[in-house]
Amino acid sequence: MYKLSKFRVMIILAICLVGIFFAIPNIMPKSVKLPGWWQPVSLGLDLQGGSNLLLQVDFDTVMKDRIIITLIPLVKSCANIAFVTKIYQLTAAALKLRLIT
Repeated sequence: MYKLSKFRVMIILAICLVGIFFAIPNIMPKSVKLPGWWQPVSLGLDLQGGSNLLLQVDFDTVMKDRIIITLIPLVKSCANIAFVTKIYQLTAAALKLRLIT
């Protein structure tokens, strides 16, 4: 078993007591008068109750972009084979090509 020296135990207890000492004003009612040097610590947003962050993704736009990103290399490779003469329109909703017949 790991043993701590008495000195280390005393240091740990002293640090805990100092932390508790400075945290006490935060739980005291505001009506209690405290000395000027012993005031509550100003808590940040994360300790006051946090902040709410909502992220949204427009899946239709993401899917359209993915389709376009996937189709562009395909269309270019088809154009290199030479059976596609012209790309009229390339959108997520439609791919219009003119094929050699």
